[in-house]
Amino acid sequence: MRVRIPLSAFNDRLLKIKVNGVDDMVRNKVEDLNNILFEQLERLNDDSLDLDKELKRATGISKISNNIIESMNLVYKATKLNADMTGEFKTPEMLEVKNENKTESKNN
Repeated sequence: MRVRIPLSAFNDRLLKIKVNGVDDMVRNKVEDLNNILFEQLERLNDDSLDLDKELKRATGISKISNNIIESMNLVYKATKLNADMTGEFKTPEMLEVKNENKTESKNN
C-alpha cells in the first residue's frame, strides 16, 4: 500500500501519516532499521536456531526493509525538492542519525 503525502507535510519536525484512518507519528529512524537487519544477520549465523524458520523471518524482514528504504528515499527526495524550492532544509526525524559515539579524552 502506498501512502501519498503532500509536500507540505515535510515542513513538520515529525512526519505525520494517516494509514487506515489512524494517525501515527513516525518514531523509527534509519539506524533502527540497520540494527534490526544486523540482528537478523546474527540470528542467521546462530547454529542453535532453526535455520528454515530464520530464513523465512529474514525473507519477510528483507521485503519490509526494502519498502522502508524506498519510503525513506521518497522522503529524502521530497525534502530535497522542498529545500530547492524554498531555500529551507530540515532533516526529517526519520532520516536523522544519532551521534552516540562517545570519545573519551586521555590526559597524559
